[in-house]
Amino acid sequence: MITINLGYCCISVLHKELQCGRSSTKTYLEKHTEEYCHNYLYEKAQANLNDLMELLKLNHEQKIQAFRIPEQILPQLDLEYYTVADLETELKAVGKVANDRKIQISTHPSQYFVLNSKPYCIRQ
Repeated sequence: MITINLGYCCISVLHKELQCGRSSTKTYLEKHTEEYCHNYLYEKAQANLNDLMELLKLNHEQKIQAFRIPEQILPQLDLEYYTVADLETELKAVGKVANDRKIQISTHPSQYFVLNSKPYCIRQ
């Protein structure tokens, strides 16, 4: 027997208040100090992850078991104003929500992703 999980990509039309794709541009960040950029991007990433967690819970209640995370979930991570380690608590919480509810999550790069750009690796 084949099981198909119903889901959708990135933006909920039922819960528009929950946004997982808050982002910024490099041009905007270049106008500010490093400390400002750290705080600004960290807060956006934190808000994205908190909203993602709530959205996954609501999706599960409506029997939606698959969700594609927008590529902006961790805005401008490659510029190194903040790190994945800074968001360890939030990332683990999102993972727990998805795993406990058996929600399939995925993501893919945007059309602007440059495949031969500087590699970014998450080290543990």
